Amino acid sequence: MALTATSADMAPARRERGGAYIEAKLRILLDGLVAFWIFMGGLVMFEPSPYEFAFALVLPLGLFAGLKFYRANVPLIVLTAVFSPFALTAAFQA
Repeated sequence: MALTATSADMAPARRERGGAYIEAKLRILLDGLVAFWIFMGGLVMFEPSPYEFAFALVLPLGLFAGLKFYRANVPLIVLTAVFSPFALTAAFQA
């Protein structure tokens, strides 16, 4: 048994710290992006609005920053995913 830790012993701890650092930075970025998203909600002049495009940026970033889905929300998410292609089709019809 060695009295000092080797780099192989430290790798999991280093990886956890790195993941926590990235997650913390993404949460900071998410705060600013959510503020931008809310601001864009006031600029809806045409469809699809910039607000909807901003949400397309906020959702993936939120998932990478550690946003969790709860089981009770799954039906709403499924309905939204099913509805979205038809809503986009309707928005772009002449």
